[in-house]
Amino acid sequence: MRILHVSSQFWFRFGERLYNQDRKISSGLTKLGHFVYDFSYRDVASYHSFFRKKKRGKYRMNRSLLQAIERVEPHLLLLGHSELVEEDTISEIRRMYPRMQIAMWYVDALYKAPQFEAKLQYFDAFFATGAGPELERLESLTNGRVCFFPNVCDQSIDTFSAYSNERNQYDLIFAGSDAGAERREFVHGLRNRLEGVEFGIFGNSKETKKQSIDYLKLLGHSSMGLNFSRHNDQPLYTSDRQIQLAANGVMVFCPNIPGFRGLFSEEEQVYFDGIEDLVEKVYFYLRNEKERCRIARQGQIRAHESYNSTRVCRFMIEAIENRGFSEDYEWLSYC
Repeated sequence: MRILHVSSQFWFRFGERLYNQDRKISSGLTKLGHFVYDFSYRDVASYHSFFRKKKRGKYRMNRSLLQAIERVEPHLLLLGHSELVEEDTISEIRRMYPRMQIAMWYVDALYKAPQFEAKLQYFDAFFATGAGPELERLESLTNGRVCFFPNVCDQSIDTFSAYSNERNQYDLIFAGSDAGAERREFVHGLRNRLEGVEFGIFGNSKETKKQSIDYLKLLGHSSMGLNFSRHNDQPLYTSDRQIQLAANGVMVFCPNIPGFRGLFSEEEQVYFDGIEDLVEKVYFYLRNEKERCRIARQGQIRAHESYNSTRVCRFMIEAIENRGFSEDYEWLSYC
């Protein structure tokens, strides 16, 4: 197929976000043999604004999207978050190209009423990295298919194997902002309880934020990583931090997210209940390197076998075309 992928490619960040989901999805679709035309909607909106303000360039970005569709004539319009793409634009595309398939993927928590709800009526399929009541509610807003899909890794991007190092720079890392009182209290409370542990916290400031290849190198030289989202109670939902850690051979500590053991078992990452339980397990796996490396390796294998971009994108295409699935995907019951 010809696919027009409207997502955040960060053209003008010059490699800063080389590991993001948008790029991995384009990579997976290309590996399946499709032609993918990337339309980096935020960059286009900024380009059309004299002061490089996305919102000021929104109208012309929407016009440019229509122009790109006219020139590419895609079989599939695939939207990432694309909050700047207006409902009127999607409606016009649906009217002008009734045979074109339209789908969207979304990788944030679904707790707040998302900005895309009014657009759901035009979609053939919608994918989210969270399940449960919120995803079920969205089903009532569209005639298309609504599915959970997992965060993806990519073998050409996630290339490190931290467990294979003789020695790592960090015993434990957390990479993410401290937005949200619960997460901020948890992460800093954990730091105060860990003595003699090289615990790196990144992302709270410009000075500690890791991006580009520096972020991947950080993962590749860390023994253990904390996966802790702002919301940990939505079924199956977590940020893409989890798959980034696992795919690069870092042993992952993860809270008991409902249903997540169906994606990663206790042999593939370590689950914890509360801060005291986590402190105990951090010390245990620091003392038991062989067991830590075994779990990290199993987690990496699971990530690259089950949640690689090619396999997940194949699932997405099969769901959009609604012709049946080629295999029994682990998350199929949520579609």
